[in-house]
Amino acid sequence: MTQPPGRPDVDALRTKLRTLGYLDAGVDRFVLGSARSGRSGRGMALGASLRIGLLAGVLIGVSGALAIAARVPGLVTGARDALVVALFLGLVVGTAVAVLALAAVVTTSRLVRRGQLPLGRRPRAPQASAALVVLGSLLYLTLLWRATAEGPAWASPAVTAVALLVAVAVSLLLGHATLVTARALAALASEDATASQAERLSWRGSLALAAACFAAAAGLLALTTRQAPAEPPPPALVVVPTGLRLTVVAIDGLDVAFARQALEATPGSTLRRLLAAPSIALDRGPDTDPVRTWTVIATGQPASRHGVAGLEARRVAGLDGRMPTSTSPLGLRLWAVSDLLRLTRPVVSSGVDRREKAFWEVAAAAGLRAAAVNWWATWPATEADGLVLTDRAALRLERGGGLAGEIAPAGLYPALRAAWPKVRDLAAGQRAAGTFDGLPAPLAEVLGRSAELDALQVELAQAAVPPGSDVLTVYLPGLDIAAATLLATGPSAPVATDLVRRLDGLARYYRWLDGLVASLAGREPDPRVTMLVGHPGRRPAGNGVVAIDTPEAAAAPPGAGERMARLEDVAPTILYALGVPVSRELPGRVLLALFPSGFREAHRLRLVPTYGRRVSLAERRAQAPVLDDEMRDRLRSLGYVR
Repeated sequence: MTQPPGRPDVDALRTKLRTLGYLDAGVDRFVLGSARSGRSGRGMALGASLRIGLLAGVLIGVSGALAIAARVPGLVTGARDALVVALFLGLVVGTAVAVLALAAVVTTSRLVRRGQLPLGRRPRAPQASAALVVLGSLLYLTLLWRATAEGPAWASPAVTAVALLVAVAVSLLLGHATLVTARALAALASEDATASQAERLSWRGSLALAAACFAAAAGLLALTTRQAPAEPPPPALVVVPTGLRLTVVAIDGLDVAFARQALEATPGSTLRRLLAAPSIALDRGPDTDPVRTWTVIATGQPASRHGVAGLEARRVAGLDGRMPTSTSPLGLRLWAVSDLLRLTRPVVSSGVDRREKAFWEVAAAAGLRAAAVNWWATWPATEADGLVLTDRAALRLERGGGLAGEIAPAGLYPALRAAWPKVRDLAAGQRAAGTFDGLPAPLAEVLGRSAELDALQVELAQAAVPPGSDVLTVYLPGLDIAAATLLATGPSAPVATDLVRRLDGLARYYRWLDGLVASLAGREPDPRVTMLVGHPGRRPAGNGVVAIDTPEAAAAPPGAGERMARLEDVAPTILYALGVPVSRELPGRVLLALFPSGFREAHRLRLVPTYGRRVSLAERRAQAPVLDDEMRDRLRSLGYVR
């Protein structure tokens, strides 16, 4: 039987390869195994490249997963995570190596076949292909080891030396496999078989080559681990007292026009007085995610700078990085499948992700008495952050147990834990105060739950924050939760008759909230300045407001010279009001129009280059990741996540 045109005799192909010595060693037989399955030269090239890719995937996947687990303790949390990392690395790197090997050996074979390489230089072409794979593999493995470091690469010389030896061994093995394949194909394409006969390095040559690769890897590691010049310490923040002590009331879900209408007939309304004080409309920002939005307000930096991905993120199994969760139907389905396969898991964003200081942290660093209650992305809090009751403080107080960054300073915890039953009962009493009597039971339940949540934050502030603080800020999410539930769009949107009752319920909530703000603003006998920061929340339209009720409010025309404020403008404005110099790194501006002209003249804007970075993320990661599931369950019950 004759062979098809263009297809070499398979037996002759195997005989030629065996004669040239390409089917002797175990690795050679594995890589060139396709020659024994009746394939042509092209088929053999593809099959050999796939086997080289498989070899690379196994070796680099396993060694890479071990390197990550050893280099960053706690990053790979178990066998399943290690397996996921190994599979991911193996798939990506194996595919890349297979493509690189295929391109190299096919190019070599074509150059030899077409006679474009002089006979004396043909043996060098396979060597060039192998060198390309060796260098690529060595570069990747060395940089992978460097990338997984949290400290100097040579902090553990023995461990690093072993890692580089493994990288050299893997790279040389892959290079040898590529060399064998390229030489075999060159031998098939060349009439001069002896020019492509298999050659073996002596043990001295192999040792010298390995030493050269090790030296190259060590040099690359040294080049890439040169420590950058140490950041100069931030300048001392000199506070020039302004005489203002601030209570910042942050209301999520505030509809300014609806609030004015709902409070029109309420005598002595604190919220109405704040809305009539010097104020500037606040642009709602690019999205409706509350965590990103309120972290921009707190830090004065955009989300790309402060680092908080959003309300919920996905953590890839075994890795520390997080990705924001898509809100599109297709994206949610893909995440659901990924969670089911245990490739990812949902996590609630926290202060571990935040890279920039919030305004109360800057004030505390300047020596002021600063307190923050219930802001997003505040857990875990440290002693350097000021007095902070994080967004997980209520969960810790309810469940008890050891403190893990939910409250700072830690010395507050025992007293708050003892006072917790009273605080909880006072907040529950607000829910049962009769404000929502007469409404349908589902509406009363939603509004009562939101009221209890807001009241709880104010009661915690009353219990934890001593009188005389320079700045106290409390975040109240209840209005946004209630409005998002009662005014939902889509299939669950209310009909016209039901909408009237829901709007009536929201109007009652505004009147109830007015009393809560009054109790917070008047918590101390000494006069304090109340600043209102309202954001429309998750509503699809509308803007927020920034207002400040200074003693000389009547002397300052509301919003004079200002048309619209950005989210980034709030933090520098608060710090200016406290007499703290403003960092040049903040992209926002101070809203000077909120202050009387006499105040602006007496207290000129002062600038500093930077506030410095926050406490290192490594220190915050040291906190036990407790209450994660409880926090997510709480957010689900409040309608934030599904």
